[in-house]
Amino acid sequence: MNIDKVLSAIPSNETLDGSTPARRKKLIEDLIEVAISEVESDRRHPDVWETDLLLRAMGAVLARRFVLASHEVRTAMTLPQYRSPAAQHEPVIAMTIDQMRRTLDALRHVPID
Repeated sequence: MNIDKVLSAIPSNETLDGSTPARRKKLIEDLIEVAISEVESDRRHPDVWETDLLLRAMGAVLARRFVLASHEVRTAMTLPQYRSPAAQHEPVIAMTIDQMRRTLDALRHVPID
């Protein structure tokens, strides 16, 4: 997985602040897609950590909290050896790449004012 590819796709706060809500939403959706694609490039499904944080990012988009969403994606890409040990005990079920993409696709169809 090329974490740098994901990190370089994160829009700056200035870019987000200077964009329309629809453009912010698209920027973050595209960022989430890059993250999912990078997980997939490892020929695996997202683990529990990645699933939880990418879903939180999608929820933040729905709440129009785009900066938070970008931080959730950044945190999702944390290498396992740097993750909180407590996170391994979270009761979240990991999703498949297909499930993540379907969730992102549903998010893309939610209109934003």
